[in-house]
Amino acid sequence: MAPHAAAAAEAEEEAGVCGQVCPTPLGSYRYRKKRGSGASLMIDVDVFPMVVTRELVVIGGLISATLLTLFVLPTLYARSGGWRGPPEHEPAS
Repeated sequence: MAPHAAAAAEAEEEAGVCGQVCPTPLGSYRYRKKRGSGASLMIDVDVFPMVVTRELVVIGGLISATLLTLFVLPTLYARSGGWRGPPEHEPAS
């Protein structure tokens, strides 16, 4: 896969945007990527300009979060008896 095509795929997966990517990099940068083992690796990243033509909107997630916040959580709160204050702790000896 060409580097600019990989950048387009990454933009769609991570940012939820689609569009046309210029095959010539705009610039680059280097960063240190830490691995799970504790080792680190220097990574070179090319930055490609992109004209965004479509945004992928996740309406389902927005609706679910809104319903949860406005209806489900208040219902659970009311059924649990409401706020009872912080739990009582025995004094440390």
